Amino acid sequence: NIAMSLRAGQGTPTVAISDSAISAVLDNLIKNAFEALTPQGGHVGIEWVVDSDSERVLIEVFDDGPGVPDQVLRALRSRRTIDSTKVGGNGLGLHSVAAVLARLGGDLEVGRLEGGTTWMIAVPMAGEGGGADE
Repeated sequence: NIAMSLRAGQGTPTVAISDSAISAVLDNLIKNAFEALTPQGGHVGIEWVVDSDSERVLIEVFDDGPGVPDQVLRALRSRRTIDSTKVGGNGLGLHSVAAVLARLGGDLEVGRLEGGTTWMIAVPMAGEGGGADE
């Protein structure tokens, strides 16, 4: 059994990243969280806030699973791919997420919790025109 929670910030900001790009990023991170919690169950959460100072939307995707293996974190930080630690995985998921965000002016950082992982995403807000880049 996996519980999910969503805590949204004030308003509805428009990000300077296309719907398909932000959907792909969130889909990958949420899917990873669910896979980390199968079959034992646990909690997946998503929170977001607007950081007016940096004109970015800050999104956290977190779970209370076993955490990201050290070799995956090292590969991600050095911007290289790695053989997947998951059955059927190709090792490109997190690398692709980080690359997409970097290309579009965003960032991906990981925080390790005792018994879990937090992914922190920062994406630029759209300008006055409200359009997305990609």
